[in-house]
Amino acid sequence: MDKLLHWQVLALAIVSYLVVRFPIQWVFEQFTIHRGALHSLLANVMFAAFAVPTAYHLFALEAKTAWGIGGFIFFGATIHLILDELYSIELSGMRIKRSFGSALKLTDWGEPLASLVLVLGCAAGYWFSPDANAWLDVFTWWPESERLAEWIK
Repeated sequence: MDKLLHWQVLALAIVSYLVVRFPIQWVFEQFTIHRGALHSLLANVMFAAFAVPTAYHLFALEAKTAWGIGGFIFFGATIHLILDELYSIELSGMRIKRSFGSALKLTDWGEPLASLVLVLGCAAGYWFSPDANAWLDVFTWWPESERLAEWIK
């Protein structure tokens, strides 16, 4: 049997929700601070760096697809940070909330150990990732630098 039945997909979704909602959320809340180091661009890079080898090794996807997944995760998480930052501006009252500036940051400079762990996580994720040339080959349509002026004309 190659495919799951409808009730199996529904049961898997419910169990996944309950596992993430209760035990994982509780552990996450015990060890993290809201808008801390995990709410940064460095964390987005780490999430992408973990997604690429996971997609490649665990799910046996092609390298190009794995790097694409990592790119989408990075850009999706970055959009989340940008929207959080925009939410800090209250347009109805024309004021800036106290939380402004805490959503979109490179890293949490007040937590150097957490930032170091994120950097090490990025390095480990990249170490286990497949060769990035498969992903970079997607952009071969872009002209070489010496032909760029001719291409633009």
